[in-house]
Amino acid sequence: MFFSCQGQLEDVKDINTAQRVPSGIAENFKLTYTDSGKVKAILTSSLNYDFSNQKFEFQEFPNGLYVEFFDDQNNKSTGSAVVKE
Repeated sequence: MFFSCQGQLEDVKDINTAQRVPSGIAENFKLTYTDSGKVKAILTSSLNYDFSNQKFEFQEFPNGLYVEFFDDQNNKSTGSAVVKE
C-alpha cells in the first residue's frame, strides 16, 4: 500500500505549533490582595484570561482593569488601564 499527503503540508506543520488557550476565563473579576490581615490592593476587571498553563505564565485583561492600592494608614491610590484599538 502507498499513502501520500497532498497539499496538507501547512496543516502538518501546525500540529507542532503551541496553542495559546487560556486555562481559565473569569467575568466580573475581583481580586483582593492582603498581607498580615490588611488589604493592600483590590484589582477589578470585567474580563480576565488566565494563561498559567503557558511556559511564561501571565494574566490578560482584554477590557482593561482598575486597581486600588492601600497603604498602612488605609489611604487609597487608584490606577486603571484601558485597552484601545
